[in-house]
Amino acid sequence: MKKLFSILTLLTVGLGQSSDSLITVYTYPDFPIVSNPKILPYGNDKVIVTGTDLNDEASNILFFIIDHDGNMINSTEYPDINNLIDFVNVPDGSYIIVTDNELWRLIIIDSNFNFSILANEFNGNELTSISVDENNHLNVTTTEDSFSEVLQYNLNGELISYFNVYDPDQDTFINENFNYHIKTSDGGFLFSNDSSVYKTDFQGHIEWMNNDLGVSRIVDILEKNGEFLVIGDQGLYYDFYEYSAVIWVDELGNEISSYIADYDNALNSCVLIEDGFIFNANYSYSFQILPIFIRFNQNLEELLYYPFSGIEGYSTDIIRTNENELFSVGIGYPPPNYDNTLSIWHYYFEPLPQQSNCTADDGTEGVELWGLCHSIENTQILNLQNSGLAGFIPPEIGNLINLTYLDLSINQLSGSIPSELWNLVNLTYLNLGVNQLTGTISPEISNMIGLTELYLNDNQFTGHIPESICYLILDDNSTQLAYNQFCPPYPSCILDYVNDQETTNCEEVSVINGAILVKYKLYNAYPNPFNPVTTLKYDLPKNGLVNVTIYDMLGNVVNNLVNDNQSSGYKSVQWDATNKQGEPVSAGVYLYKIQAGDFVDTKKMILLK
Repeated sequence: MKKLFSILTLLTVGLGQSSDSLITVYTYPDFPIVSNPKILPYGNDKVIVTGTDLNDEASNILFFIIDHDGNMINSTEYPDINNLIDFVNVPDGSYIIVTDNELWRLIIIDSNFNFSILANEFNGNELTSISVDENNHLNVTTTEDSFSEVLQYNLNGELISYFNVYDPDQDTFINENFNYHIKTSDGGFLFSNDSSVYKTDFQGHIEWMNNDLGVSRIVDILEKNGEFLVIGDQGLYYDFYEYSAVIWVDELGNEISSYIADYDNALNSCVLIEDGFIFNANYSYSFQILPIFIRFNQNLEELLYYPFSGIEGYSTDIIRTNENELFSVGIGYPPPNYDNTLSIWHYYFEPLPQQSNCTADDGTEGVELWGLCHSIENTQILNLQNSGLAGFIPPEIGNLINLTYLDLSINQLSGSIPSELWNLVNLTYLNLGVNQLTGTISPEISNMIGLTELYLNDNQFTGHIPESICYLILDDNSTQLAYNQFCPPYPSCILDYVNDQETTNCEEVSVINGAILVKYKLYNAYPNPFNPVTTLKYDLPKNGLVNVTIYDMLGNVVNNLVNDNQSSGYKSVQWDATNKQGEPVSAGVYLYKIQAGDFVDTKKMILLK
């Protein structure tokens, strides 16, 4: 194994007047050319970079550990591993998974760079992508002769299961070469070939597809709140792509909005931030290639755009490491010789200020909705029934934290319900009836624990009504869900309110005792932050032993809330911020963990005092 050493070159570049900027470029001129380098977080203050050594006839795989100041901590070359395709972190952070398509191998590498081969088989199949699910299973997509297959391994390299993407409507398997996939939050998959995306369940059965995205090559896909951001490009204009595109689709694959970059901009990867998206891209001009940084808000409106000078290069991957730090990796062309070399671009960004955009009549901070300014603090009733409203419901409506009555009925509103709406936890009355709203109803509707009157009638809502709606205490005479496209079976608590549904596009689903077969799931605590009590909800698809435990940030057991056999269904338990002795605990961050059968999940919550 050859050891590699390098001299670090730092270039500092100031961009614009914003705090969002490229601050430093790290270059490693003595390192070999690395093809398609990829980057992942490594611990709390380091990154790990890997790629293929193009200076070696064997195309060996290289690994570099670099701290946030650009110092090379470790570097390793594997002469018997070549043609890197993809690599991911196992959720516990202990391992790095790499793939090699010459012999079709999966290789696991520990924190000391020791490696072992998990799988070394399936000659002739090309491996295209890999993901890790909540059960620490490795999901591997392979293709051969216009046919794709997904294989699932555990961390011991044992093949657990495999499937082919299946179209239940046509009763046939899909003969496509899928070049990319992601795991989705509902336990399914999203696959892409060059120009189409396919959403499947966990068994590979197609739920929807979109073959009209307007791109010839998909380069990245991200999920946000059950919706998807698809990044791709189209055609060639001389030596450049004609344009790059970002298409935002809803949970059913319908386009919500899009952004088109001209042929001088090639988008290649993206990270999610709380208030939008940050794209890593390359800007081609006068046969120069310059990495760029583009920031968008939630509506894909461009906020910041930074082409920069000081170093040319081709950036290939970007990650978010800390709260406001980004690292991008690629091939740089640093002066004075402009030779290809491993380069890392270090960015800082800050959350957009959460300021009101207007002053209400009472002099308090407000938020503008449909041309009117409403007090964030003092608005309790918002009645815009039959007001000629059109377009999307603005997500800013979620800032009206003390709202108890919201009526947007009899308008021409379209699009899906913004996730921010479910933050209106003080609502007792919600009327969205007689509009043109689409999409599904989020399980987070149960956040509105005081809701007693609900009108969603006469829209175009689709999918299944979440069972979590049964957490609400709805008035029998003040609930209307009719004249939509909700699919059966329906939660038992609202059977009297779902008549007259258009169900021709609904698929058959598994049913147990008249209810949709649920999956294991642990929800976010509500409220969170909290004082003095919060509720922890979870779903159980089958009977079994359940353990729900509270831990502090040092891993010490604080309290055990559930340790018993429970029947299947939708469950909840409250924590009153006390320990096992019934004593109040101090303010701070706590973890809550569920174990049910093979299902394990952990989430954070914050106690305020």
